[in-house]
Amino acid sequence: MLRSCPTLTGPVGRRTLAVIGALALLRAAGMYRVVVVDGTSMTPTFQHGDSLVVGRAPFHKGDVVVATVADGARVVKRVTSVEGGWVHLMGDNPLSDSYTIRTQDVMGRQLLPALATWRFLGSWMSGIDEALETQESLSGMPAFDRGGWVWLGAPYRKARKLMPGRAVGWAGQDLVLVSGGYYWICNAATKETVRLGPEANKHVWAFTDDVVAFEDRGFTWKVDSSLSPRPLWRGFVYDCSGGRVRGVRVGRTALEFVKYDSRTGQERVESSIPRQAVRERQEVDVLQLVRTGEAMVTGGPTSFDKQRLFDGRVDTPDSPEHYAGWKRPLEVTFRNPIVLSGCAFSGLFTQSWIMEVAKDNSPDWVPACRRTPGRLQTQLDFVSPVTVTRVRFLLPGGDKGMSTPLCSDIRLLGVRGAPSVHLTATQPASRRAGA
Repeated sequence: MLRSCPTLTGPVGRRTLAVIGALALLRAAGMYRVVVVDGTSMTPTFQHGDSLVVGRAPFHKGDVVVATVADGARVVKRVTSVEGGWVHLMGDNPLSDSYTIRTQDVMGRQLLPALATWRFLGSWMSGIDEALETQESLSGMPAFDRGGWVWLGAPYRKARKLMPGRAVGWAGQDLVLVSGGYYWICNAATKETVRLGPEANKHVWAFTDDVVAFEDRGFTWKVDSSLSPRPLWRGFVYDCSGGRVRGVRVGRTALEFVKYDSRTGQERVESSIPRQAVRERQEVDVLQLVRTGEAMVTGGPTSFDKQRLFDGRVDTPDSPEHYAGWKRPLEVTFRNPIVLSGCAFSGLFTQSWIMEVAKDNSPDWVPACRRTPGRLQTQLDFVSPVTVTRVRFLLPGGDKGMSTPLCSDIRLLGVRGAPSVHLTATQPASRRAGA
């Protein structure tokens, strides 16, 4: 529903209404959209609440654009460089975030300056745009949301009502939309519609390709122009571009980084991490401490039972989200102080992996060890044993592609004879999945 327009009088008001009328006609034809600046990342150039008129047009370094970033949010930023199909964006406010996105994620370039009139009419103009939000394919086929439904075609022209929900993008000539808690894909030519995975699961696609990949029931699936979903591998997906799907296959003995070419139907393993843990000393039985109330595990990943990181096995749990980067530190709190001599873990980290400890119930955290980026299956020893009451692990999450970290196993190495420490039985120097 559109919000009411403020009353304008006098010549300025008539000119403004004439401009708005012309813009409304152009907007109905899908030639531009109005966006409202939310926040201060573009100050002093734009203020919070300013309205910008943007449209599909070539953009270059220095232009202001509206773009979709990794988490699906839409941002107003300035282009600082364009190279090799990638665009780097920054706000005019030096304290704002920067982004690197694909060229197809740029929704439009600023066509008109932010005037006081736009700020005055910002909410009303954005209401028009919200009611007629269009998604255009590479060939110009539009789709839009209206009245809680997705329509295929141009607003105010002959358009087909598809289903309740919202359009989220185009994969070549296939429209991707969300309805009833699931992702769907609709072929614009045949109007055939197929359900994909739950809305909460990851879905990736490229604007130029008729390929969508998604995660569902522990597997990565793909659907192409034939609209026939089929599983690719057990594991998860992190990228889809150039007709190729990339992800991680979770196997019994290795994590494999796989590339699937939808044009040839061929799959290739680009690299792998052996799933093997170093076990040269006794490790703290964290789960036994949890069962007896002597320890508590909090934070870290939220999509699975985080205690499984300490269960002494390196075989894979059902959910591939077991490996995702953590938005919160994973923390182990002990009722009584324990003595640790180091830690061991398996995974892939493209950012520094950090372990911190708190001593003698102190509220302060002290770095115990840091591991630089790399594909790891390693053991880290402290300079000398440390008595601690809390331990936490920081595993930064990535935005896309190989920036996504993985972690399959964590072990705290104890010192035999130290108080309040349950140690596992003697283990061989190395252990493989399922052992």
